[in-house]
Amino acid sequence: MKKILILKVIILNFLIFPGNIFSQPSEPMPTPYPAYDVYTPKGHQVNDVLYFVEEMSPDWFSYWNGYYLGPYPNVTVIEYSTVYYNCHGYAWHYVEGLSKRWIGGYTTSAEDLYWSDYAAPSYKLTSSTEAIKKYHIAPLISQTIQL
Repeated sequence: MKKILILKVIILNFLIFPGNIFSQPSEPMPTPYPAYDVYTPKGHQVNDVLYFVEEMSPDWFSYWNGYYLGPYPNVTVIEYSTVYYNCHGYAWHYVEGLSKRWIGGYTTSAEDLYWSDYAAPSYKLTSSTEAIKKYHIAPLISQTIQL
């Protein structure tokens, strides 16, 4: 039964996202540019912030959607995979009505300033049982959570 479900998910991914989800596309990802317009709620500038002027190719788009959505068929997709922002950029910047930014493009410590200034999670709770979240380049999803 479990093998049938996995096979159905793989087939569904090929129908929705026709790219090959088993190997990465050969073309490069879009070029990121540094951004200097991200500040914490306490006014500290966040370093290591990127922005993109172009989206990833259709092949990369299919690859990442299949990679992230394949194991989780019961989530609700709000926006499919994008390079324009990551989880930190969504929860701490974009959700506040600001521009789409990728926080922490080259270091793993770029978000530390937010943790010390803001102490907010990298997702947005919409109710006591539902959260909107995004991981890395993955789709922005709504998912039931268990507290």
